[in-house]
Amino acid sequence: MTKSEHRQIIQNFLNMVCFDTQGKGGDCSKSKQQTYLGLFYKLEDAFMVYRDFKESVIKQKAVEYKEVISRLVYEVLFDYKVGWRD
Repeated sequence: MTKSEHRQIIQNFLNMVCFDTQGKGGDCSKSKQQTYLGLFYKLEDAFMVYRDFKESVIKQKAVEYKEVISRLVYEVLFDYKVGWRD
């Protein structure tokens, strides 16, 4: 598998969830389902909940696809840390 293919697989996993900052609430997509994360008064609080949720989903998917993705992709996904720009 080429580096470009690895990057594409990683990017596809990272795009699994989204964040709606309107109203500072979190709305994340998980397998075409919506998961309500709450309504927050501080953007930092909303981000922390979103971050934990997204990292959890990425780890779950990495484990789910462990047998079909390379070890490198698995490790990158499992160790991924969500930042403000994700």
